[in-house]
Amino acid sequence: MIKNYLLIALRVVLKNRVFSLINVLGLSTGIACCVVDCFVRPGRISFEIGFPEYEKVFRIKHNLCSGRQRRNVAVCLTSDRTRLGRYVARS
Repeated sequence: MIKNYLLIALRVVLKNRVFSLINVLGLSTGIACCVVDCFVRPGRISFEIGFPEYEKVFRIKHNLCSGRQRRNVAVCLTSDRTRLGRYVARS
């Protein structure tokens, strides 16, 4: 059964050589772009690279839960009780 499928696919490829060549080149170009993008993008998307002393920058994504009230950790850090208010950026 698989032999028949491969034989039919080979016949179609040989019958439509130009069309098949365009499809194979497009597919290989797309795969190559995806592979290159996967290796290049993680370094460029990193959010802290643009800041001076970016090694010391952290992203806080957790919430504090006390009873029914949920508070964002960044909101707690920017409160008047801490001196971190001017260093914390909320997004």
